[in-house]
Amino acid sequence: MKLHLSPRELATVLGLGKNAVTRWVDDGLIAAPRTAGGHRRIPLVEAIRFIRHSAMPVLDPGPLEMPELEPGRPVEADCERIAMTIREGLMCGDGAAVRRAVLTAYFSGSSVAYLCDGPIAGAMAEIGELWQHDGDDGIIIEHRATDLCIQALNQVRSLMVTPGHDAPVAVGGALGEDPYILPSLMVATVLADAGWHEMNLGPGTPADALALAADHCRAAMCWLSITAPRPTDALLADLRHLARQLARQGTMLLVGGRALPAESRALAMKNLYIVTTVSELRAFAHGLTRSGWPVKTRGERALVGSSTE
Repeated sequence: MKLHLSPRELATVLGLGKNAVTRWVDDGLIAAPRTAGGHRRIPLVEAIRFIRHSAMPVLDPGPLEMPELEPGRPVEADCERIAMTIREGLMCGDGAAVRRAVLTAYFSGSSVAYLCDGPIAGAMAEIGELWQHDGDDGIIIEHRATDLCIQALNQVRSLMVTPGHDAPVAVGGALGEDPYILPSLMVATVLADAGWHEMNLGPGTPADALALAADHCRAAMCWLSITAPRPTDALLADLRHLARQLARQGTMLLVGGRALPAESRALAMKNLYIVTTVSELRAFAHGLTRSGWPVKTRGERALVGSSTE
């Protein structure tokens, strides 16, 4: 995979003449810094950003040098086929097919939230049922499918433009008793796609550690994935405790997951919100940045372990 494209290479990807891409560069529609020799070079993430936001079709992915995409073959999205390919690829362990389907959807403008809530969640729910019927075989398939999803989401994440210094910050994970990796990674990738700086602490993270990370990073949002069942009273106590800590820091707490009990909706706390899908979380994140909620910039935040002076 290339890290930069020339205007001619991007023109090939789009099936256009070089002059069209050069004109967009000159007009500021595509960022393309010059090399020391004066040649324009378009960062790959910038090229993909332009393709997605302009809804330009990828007619020849060859210059992108992505093994999953066949040179000379247009990238064409079909929602039903993509969902079927992801399901079949996860079931049989075909990682290349899964990554190709996810990349095809992403290049064609689909949001990461759509992929997570739709094809990936649907396939993983079906695979999860195998635990009850196929014993160890079902466990192997589910663990392998989780790893393939992680690979695909991390690849998509690597193709996103890094948010600017003025972008908001989010921190999140799953509590100490929750071992599931994928749900929190989905949230982190969706927030990155929405233009946030995100710190995914993953599964097995104590509530106090989440609050500490949010404080150090001056996070506007903390997310919590609840995927493993826990006693309701203990979970609600953790949610109250974490929400109170975050409220003192001016941080919103967004909570969701398949194991979140219905009783959690009765928690009357001004900074705690329940979401049912990552698409809903993404919409909330967009609304938060537009609502005037005080969001610290990257320049104002500190990394964990560094001075907060």
